[in-house]
Amino acid sequence: MSIYTTKYLTILRNYALPETNQTFDELINSTYDKFFNFDFPWYAPNDAGKEDFEKLFLLHYLMYEIGQETIELHRSMLASRLREIMPYYSDVYESLNIDMPWYGNIDVEYTEENTGNKQGTTDLNVDASINGSSSDESSTNTNQQTQSIDSDNPQINFSGTDYASQMNRGESTRTNSVNSSGTTSNTEERTEKTNTNEDTASKSNRTEKGYRGITRGQIVKEMRESIYNINQEIINRCEDLFMLVW
Repeated sequence: MSIYTTKYLTILRNYALPETNQTFDELINSTYDKFFNFDFPWYAPNDAGKEDFEKLFLLHYLMYEIGQETIELHRSMLASRLREIMPYYSDVYESLNIDMPWYGNIDVEYTEENTGNKQGTTDLNVDASINGSSSDESSTNTNQQTQSIDSDNPQINFSGTDYASQMNRGESTRTNSVNSSGTTSNTEERTEKTNTNEDTASKSNRTEKGYRGITRGQIVKEMRESIYNINQEIINRCEDLFMLVW
């Protein structure tokens, strides 16, 4: 029962009529939009988490008496307070979101550059000698046979039984031999010299991203706790709008 003004519990129950038998959570879930019927800026993009804050706010002050004579006066002062302090918490949330390592707490890029110079001299000496010999030998044999018959009787045919008075036979042999030989010699001397002067350069980039010393689950937990702390701080900054008597 309120002593000085009225409690949030009484205000919400009036909004919930004709429902009268609701738990605190059911009561808040069914009436929070009727209480916050005014607009105020929110620190997170797209009003993310704004409804959760409104429900938490009503639950926190459910048994508190408002510090003004009427609910409309109280609500107008609450709207003014939220609009005054919310830009600050927008900056807090933005910095928190930037500093929170959602994709890892390590994001380092390494660049390595190497330069050098390579010099050298190459000498090539060639001393070659080629020696050879050749020979050619040919031989030609010629055999010649001769035969002559002399007869005192002319016109005698010797195919029959006639006889010759004289017969001469002869044979001659002739051989021609040709031999040739030769020797070749070829000598080569060559000297080559090559100088090398080469500049070298290389560059490599390496990026390291990820988690070191912390897990993603721990980061999510830390972010949720930080958001809860922002909401709790906003709630506490509205405490002077209530009677603060029990």
